[in-house]
Amino acid sequence: MADDEQETSPVGEVARAGWATVSIVLVIVGYAVAATGPDVPGGGAFGALLVVGGLAATGVSLARPDGLSPSGQLLVLVGLATAVAFHSIDSITHQAGYGTDAAAFNQFSAELVRHGSNPYASTMQPALAQFHVPTVDWTYRLDGSLVTSLSYPAGAFLVYVPFVSLGFKTQLANVVDIGAWLITGGLLWRLLPPAHRWIAGLLLGLWPFADYVIGGGTDALWLPFGIVALWRWDRYADQADTSVARWIGPFALGAAVSIKQLPWFLAPFLLIGVAIEARRRGDDAFGVLRAYGSRAAGVFLVVNLPFLLWGFRDWWSGVLTPLREPLVADGQGLVSISLISGHGGGLLIAYTLAALCAYGAALAAFITRYDRLKRVWPLLVGLVMFLPTRSYASYVLTLLPIVIVAALTTREPAPGQASISASTNSRSSARLAGSVTIVLALLATTCTAAALLAPDPLAITVVSSRSTGELQTISELVVAVHNRSNHELVPRFRVQWGGRASAFWRAEVEDTHADADGRTIRAHETVRLRLLAPSAEAMVPISRAFAVQAFTEGPAAASRSTTVAGHSDRVVLDPAVVAHTVLTGQSLTITAQMTDLQGAPIREADVPVAMGQVVYNQNALLPGLAALNGNPEGQTPVDAMTDDAGQVRFTVVGVQAQAEPVFFQAWIAYPGAEPYGYSAQLAIQFRPP
Repeated sequence: MADDEQETSPVGEVARAGWATVSIVLVIVGYAVAATGPDVPGGGAFGALLVVGGLAATGVSLARPDGLSPSGQLLVLVGLATAVAFHSIDSITHQAGYGTDAAAFNQFSAELVRHGSNPYASTMQPALAQFHVPTVDWTYRLDGSLVTSLSYPAGAFLVYVPFVSLGFKTQLANVVDIGAWLITGGLLWRLLPPAHRWIAGLLLGLWPFADYVIGGGTDALWLPFGIVALWRWDRYADQADTSVARWIGPFALGAAVSIKQLPWFLAPFLLIGVAIEARRRGDDAFGVLRAYGSRAAGVFLVVNLPFLLWGFRDWWSGVLTPLREPLVADGQGLVSISLISGHGGGLLIAYTLAALCAYGAALAAFITRYDRLKRVWPLLVGLVMFLPTRSYASYVLTLLPIVIVAALTTREPAPGQASISASTNSRSSARLAGSVTIVLALLATTCTAAALLAPDPLAITVVSSRSTGELQTISELVVAVHNRSNHELVPRFRVQWGGRASAFWRAEVEDTHADADGRTIRAHETVRLRLLAPSAEAMVPISRAFAVQAFTEGPAAASRSTTVAGHSDRVVLDPAVVAHTVLTGQSLTITAQMTDLQGAPIREADVPVAMGQVVYNQNALLPGLAALNGNPEGQTPVDAMTDDAGQVRFTVVGVQAQAEPVFFQAWIAYPGAEPYGYSAQLAIQFRPP
């Protein structure tokens, strides 16, 4: 092809535009890295360097006919990887522990192995405190009990053992996992076709991927192996191929399935695919399949065999925990419609059955529509992961690099090829597989409909709430719970807000008609329960809308109250800042204005507004000694009613000078109701004349 034709080829234009986009992303993340300067040494200077380099790379990508050279691409990629490292350091510096129990359990298991203990036979509960995992990120069963066993294959923690042996402790799991994510980016750049390598930079520049890892997501550990397993997977055992793809696939797959359960769902597709490819080449399909499967299984056994021999029952029980335990429904998948929107939930097993049927339909469709699905079948696995009762966004996001590698590195099916030969037996098999696909797809649809339509067994009404005052959280709820089912239920309650759910709240009976412990609710019975938050982090922000969730067994079900709106009104103080010292005896007027959440004034009269004062001494809380609206010094809070403009004017007089500033704050305070709408705090330093 002539040079001018190459310069204007669609593929070349896509590569130029792609690398220009990635270079712009480098500019954006460069500014973000510069903002880490006060906390991360060198962040400011390196961020500025990234901005300049990103601008230069953008210009080169757009100006040169052939775009960025491989060395220029590598520099951009290194810049993005370093930006991820700075971002990770900045994030890790400001978090006390791990955001998931998975990361904590894996590092704790590595420490146990180093000291000669079997992690599968040990409780993981000490890891929750050791690595400061928030209670909202613990894993619970439907009965409210906590999962404290190791739930992953041995590769999930063995990768940490060398680092633990070297003395690394704090945030080790996050650091290693971020390293795995950066390796994934490097592999994508190296293994993707040259015209599409910019995708690697784009994924590295999308910090939500890195944030999942920093937040405690451990799926990044298997991604490098998954990338290699999916790279040119259709070349396995192809003697005409000279690359390592001819033999490396099963070894990489074996390593991936030795780390997490998610790649287990990729394995059947790969086994079927390599068998079909072998058959098309005229090779012994069964022999190729046997070789691929035995090598992948061999790697899995090498990693896990010591623990199988150490205690098979413990190992087996642990790795199957995510698949067999009655865990609380959670995640951002289809189940969120029941958990957040309140549609269905009365038959949680229907979500699981829908996922199983969809997975079977995907396999059958892969066989019958191989040519169409050969390059995109990992998307089918992502769809399946969207369906079960525990369906997290990280499952689908983790599969996206896999999808890209499979789509861009496998061969196009040869024209005229069919998935199954034209023999009578094969045509019958194709029809059978097609029928299976349709039946399983219909079953998956039916189960999904059942999951979304099955009524929840409990009707939950929030009767009242109690707050923590200035902490601005709800610590106690009174709910009326009606059992609509024909059998007694033992619900466990938690509170959901802002796309997250708390740890389980403690339930206490409030009337004499329920059982003494307030837990068992008889058929068609209505009881009033008092729900108490188990910790500060489980409390609901008073300004957020929330709902109460209840989980029951027999069958597994999730019930939900209607959404309780958060308090949208608030108070704004004027002046917002008093920068000068105020002399004692001198009066100062502070105007408290009611507004909505967007700051627009609410002009409503006769709304009770309170103002309080306190001194935040470094050793204790002290009373403020100012006089509000002529009341005695130190009286707090002081109430007043809004005028027609929705305002209250408080006159503040410093009676005594205090060493520390006095902090003033106003809020809406209806008698007998929880206070809300707290203003920002206004600090005033009083000095004698």
